[in-house]
Amino acid sequence: MRRGGIAVALLIGMLSGPSAFAADPPDGDWNDVRTLFAVGRFADARELTDALTVQDPDDAQSLYWRYRLAESPSAARDLRRELLDDDSLGASARALLLQDGAWIAYGAGDYETALDLLGEVRLSDDETAATAGLLGGLAWRAQGAGDNSRDALAAVPPDDPDYPWARYRLGQLALADGDAAMAARYFEMAGDQSDSPCAAEILLADWMLAREQDPQKALRLERELVHRYPRSLPAALVAEQEQHRLDLQSGLSDPVIPPETSSDTGDFDEPGSYTLQFAAFADRARALTYLDNWSARLSGLHIVKEIDDRGTTLYKLRAGSYRGRSQARDAASNMRDRYNLSPLPTRSTDSQ
Repeated sequence: MRRGGIAVALLIGMLSGPSAFAADPPDGDWNDVRTLFAVGRFADARELTDALTVQDPDDAQSLYWRYRLAESPSAARDLRRELLDDDSLGASARALLLQDGAWIAYGAGDYETALDLLGEVRLSDDETAATAGLLGGLAWRAQGAGDNSRDALAAVPPDDPDYPWARYRLGQLALADGDAAMAARYFEMAGDQSDSPCAAEILLADWMLAREQDPQKALRLERELVHRYPRSLPAALVAEQEQHRLDLQSGLSDPVIPPETSSDTGDFDEPGSYTLQFAAFADRARALTYLDNWSARLSGLHIVKEIDDRGTTLYKLRAGSYRGRSQARDAASNMRDRYNLSPLPTRSTDSQ
């Protein structure tokens, strides 16, 4: 369950009764705190919470609202644990608090804590939210545990609201593994619902798969994406790539290498002998994050796993195939101008 849904469910599950709007806090009650929170008046909600806490420090709602309104992550963590230690807390509320804490930990990059909290949410006799859920899959992937991530994402059932996102993430994992056919199947499953929450992202992924093998299909997908989701990030990425293609086409008539420098300088190698290396990480999770962030812009970006002379495993991000070092240098210069990246021309044979 995503954090927005968690917050709503917690509010509904833990509080009840009509809401009255407190125009002049700190005068009011806990219903007024709830209303102030709902309309985004967090400072007023904190002020009223403090006033009500002075009146009754042991009130369970004081603890809950201090947790929801905490500005410090460490304070929120301590208050959440206090709530979880309360034996009177219902199972549903406990599960929601644990998942809420897991999302916070995941957002802060503390994937181990996220998985620990999800491990306390039992979904059945054999499964927890860490082994069967969207967030569990994301956290495992961030830790570089691809198999655990796949298992958790694959266990999300079709009737779960997170099902489309889970299938979309499975498609991303398949792309990272170089299995385009499997990725396409997962993206198709993610988009089966007419109101799929990741429809724009699926169109972008389909466009990425089609643009090199089926240009006509890629063009149709591009038009559909821009028409249906004109203000989305995927649409912006596709538009950027299309402009880049047009810029390249307009420059085809200009000589890339001036005639006076086209003589044999020893800088030309066999076709496909050079590629561009954009980054290298010892942490596979960081390599996957880089791949997610840049694959829409950098055609053919992929991960090459290598072990250096010292036995260190490196995950290198590479893209492109160039006939010689000078052509690769030209491409690297273009990447610097366009994306502020500094890729390194590298012999393709080095990655085999």
